[in-house]
Amino acid sequence: MRGRIVLFVVLAVVLALVGVYVGWSTNTPKAVGEQATATPADASVVSTQRRGPGSGPARSPTGSPTGSTGQGSPSKDSAANSAPRTGANHAGTTTPSGNTSAHPPASKPQHPAGPVRFGKVATTPSDNTVETAISDDRQALTTTFSAFEVTIDEESAEPSATKSFSMTLPLTDGATGDVVGFHVQGFAFAEAGAAARVTLRGGGKVRVRDFPSGVDKDVVESLWLPATPGITYQLSVVIEIHKDAAGGGDGYLNAVAIDVGIS
Repeated sequence: MRGRIVLFVVLAVVLALVGVYVGWSTNTPKAVGEQATATPADASVVSTQRRGPGSGPARSPTGSPTGSTGQGSPSKDSAANSAPRTGANHAGTTTPSGNTSAHPPASKPQHPAGPVRFGKVATTPSDNTVETAISDDRQALTTTFSAFEVTIDEESAEPSATKSFSMTLPLTDGATGDVVGFHVQGFAFAEAGAAARVTLRGGGKVRVRDFPSGVDKDVVESLWLPATPGITYQLSVVIEIHKDAAGGGDGYLNAVAIDVGIS
């Protein structure tokens, strides 16, 4: 009888020891060589270390606890920092939404940097006695005449004779600093009692040249004007011949060509 009681006590102690051992072993890390459960933060590292020769690629965990991030998955803070911000560019310059232009408007130049040229030229008269040729670069022109002349003699009923020629000369936009030269060529002759005059007008300037009795010479008269970009000049030439009221000799004056150039 006592032996059975002792046996029961021994069995009870053994069972208690087995239960304690089992409970301890469930909380103890597994031995080397056994697969351990990895936390989500280092799952990829453990998975890589546990691959054996010939094994397939390691798989990342299918999910992670709330608040943790896996490799390659940016957090909300990093995504917010990488997202573009409204109202500023990468250089830190405020865009139009910040009331400041990212690129301030460049000041518009007053005129192009190229040279000033002639626009469409018109002449009066424009009949077949007048011919105008313009250079290819439109910075020079020549107008020639076949009948731009005045004459007078002792038998003339009128004491004077006058003719005029005008030119409308527009200038294109371009760089400032150039000038327009307006040159008239002709011939003057006046006997005793006669006289001649050439008048050039343009740009508010007037050039007058008188040829008294006894003159017999070529005429070259010039007027210089600023080549103001975009302006239109009205140029004119007037030739006159006069004789004395008491009577006078012969007189003759002409203009054979007008040269205009930008320089």
